[in-house]
Amino acid sequence: MDMLPVEIEMVEKRRIKLASVFGEKKDQLFGFIKKRVRDIEEAEDILQDVFYKLVDVYDTIESVDSWIYAVARNKITDHYRKRKTESENKTKQDQEEDSSDLAQILPDISTMPDKLYLHEVIWETLNEALEELPVDQKEAFILYEFENYSVKEIAAQQEVSVNTVLSRKRYAVQYLRAKLKEFYNELND
Repeated sequence: MDMLPVEIEMVEKRRIKLASVFGEKKDQLFGFIKKRVRDIEEAEDILQDVFYKLVDVYDTIESVDSWIYAVARNKITDHYRKRKTESENKTKQDQEEDSSDLAQILPDISTMPDKLYLHEVIWETLNEALEELPVDQKEAFILYEFENYSVKEIAAQQEVSVNTVLSRKRYAVQYLRAKLKEFYNELND
């Protein structure tokens, strides 16, 4: 179906108005977004989304300025919600992956003849490995594993972020696993 000349003219006028609005508002709106979203690519994506939505509703809004800033604020809020959700999911995944359950680290000694002696040697090896850790990693591991503090409680006590505590604990677990694996390999040789 072909468009009538009047319709073509209306579409062209609308396109020119939108191009004009984009040209006038683009830099100022981008500056507004960039102050709130540090990642340039994310800021550009938000700017693009705002103007993309503007094309759909341009004829129905009264104040373009108010509308674009309201939409930009909503998009920025959505951006941070998404990042927070991704961060929380990553934190949960890291906790699951880096589970430092000692039963996973220590070999099963229930079938070995000299259980008590072996148990003491394992704990001695673990304590030696703990002493080799940096203080912050050692504290995070001990508070979480032996004293049953939550990650949030440790973060508050050490005055660091939850992610920092999780990283410290993860590094400690990785180091202890490596040390206990060496011990286990020596045991099996």
